[in-house]
Parts: sequence; C-alpha cells; structure tokens
Amino acid sequence: MRFILTVCFFVFISLALGYAQIPNASFEQWTNGEPDEWLTTNSSPDYVPFTQSSDAHEGTSSILGTVLSFQGFAIPIALISGTQDQEGFEISTRPEALHGWYKFTSVGSDFLIITTGFEKNGSAIGAGQFTTDVSTNNYTEFVINPIYINSDTPDTAYIAFQISNSTSGFPHAGSTFIVDDLSWGAATGVEDIVNLPKDYLLEQNYPNPFNPNTKISWQTPKSGYQTLKVYDVLGNEVTTLIDGDKEAGKYEINFDASQLSSGIYFYKLQTGSFIETKKMILLK
Repeated sequence: MRFILTVCFFVFISLALGYAQIPNASFEQWTNGEPDEWLTTNSSPDYVPFTQSSDAHEGTSSILGTVLSFQGFAIPIALISGTQDQEGFEISTRPEALHGWYKFTSVGSDFLIITTGFEKNGSAIGAGQFTTDVSTNNYTEFVINPIYINSDTPDTAYIAFQISNSTSGFPHAGSTFIVDDLSWGAATGVEDIVNLPKDYLLEQNYPNPFNPNTKISWQTPKSGYQTLKVYDVLGNEVTTLIDGDKEAGKYEINFDASQLSSGIYFYKLQTGSFIETKKMILLK
C-alpha cells in the first residue's frame, strides 16, 4: 500500500509540474519551418521573419526573429505562444516570474518587447513586460515579474515577443532577436501584490502584424470614462472596443478583424485628458 501511494504521489506531482510548463519553451520542436506551439508572423515563402537557429543557449535549437523589408516596407514582427486554434496555453499555477535568455541587435533605436499575461475565465488578471533597446551579442537573462490585480489562479497564460520603435511604431530592417530556454521561476525583488498603475499607457498591440486577431493592452491610474476605438487610414471609425466607465487598473482586449480587409489601422484610447493613438497592420 505504501508503494502504491508513493507511486501515485509522484505521478500526481509529475502531471502537475508538466501541466504548468511552457510548451516548447526551448524551441527544440519545429514542424514545416514553424516552432511547435507558437504563432509567428511568417506569412508566405517570400516573408519568413522567424527561423530556427542553431545558436542555442542550451540544447541544439532556438528561435531567430529578423525584421525584413517586404515590398520596400519594414514590417513589425511578433511571436506569441499558442496555436492556430487557441492563443496562449493552459496553466494551473500562479507564476512569480517569467525567465528566459535572449540576444538582441537594435537598428535605429528599435527595442525588444517581451510580454506575459494571465487570464481567468477569459478575463485578464495579471501581466508584465520587459523592454530593452540595448544590443547584446551574448545570451542575457531577462526576468519579468507580473503584477496580478486579484488573488485568482490563472487558467491561461500568454507570452509574446516583438520588435518596435518608440518614434514611429515601425522597426528598421535588420533588427533581430534570438530567444531560448523560457521558464517560470522566482521573482526578483518585486512583491506579487495588487498594484495600481502610476501612469497612463497604451501599449503596442501584439501580435503586429496580425491575422485576424490581436490583443490591445492599456493602463489607467484613475477611474473614469474610457473609449477605445479603431479607425481606418481615412479616419473612418471601424469599431468601438470600449465605451464606458472603468476602474483604475490594467486592461487587455481582443480585437477580431476577420471582417476587415488587409491594411493599416489605428486604435485610439481616450480617458479624461489622456489621448493616444497607435498603428497596427492587418495582413491576410
């Protein structure tokens, strides 16, 4: 009986730990030129910004993202956890931090953005971000300590990578990043408590470019009436995503553009005296 209980205990622990892991966290598994369990902005034989790299932190493989010029236009690149059927992945724990290793080459002051987010029953309950514009030729560890807005345990986690530019929102051809060996780990000196934002912020959507879904995140330090609207290049309103009163905090919403045609769109957040607009690209 003791042997049976011991075996059951270790089976349970193994299943629990496996359920909590990040799928294909070391980018060792690839199928038809795509990393398993990850969505990329690769869209055609002529536009493949993400490739398998042998420059690994550990093991034999990592992922390389390169900003390419497509028809004379440098397009933002994005990598997000998930599959064509479901963005993100199931989780049954409440991670303290996301750890990983990266290399980065910045052209024209481009910066690398790494984001992690958590949901419970479809509602955002936590998020964190790492941003850098410093190039590094050696593998460097990043750590993201997410901030949770309540005490719930998430059922879905998201991890995303992209290269952007603070001036135009569009990166420069030639900027690259390599990522490897992602894992959940201990936080680095930041307490996991409810913490309201101190500033207004509208983040760049991810993935970007996208087809047909993308996520838009923002934060507000004060409660009040908020609108989040999407416009086409002619300034015509396409849709209203948010229109109403909201408490101070961090928010994220999914934008489904399946009924729209390919092109450049703008999303604008307005709350009180704060107004900010950002570009996004729909590629079908």
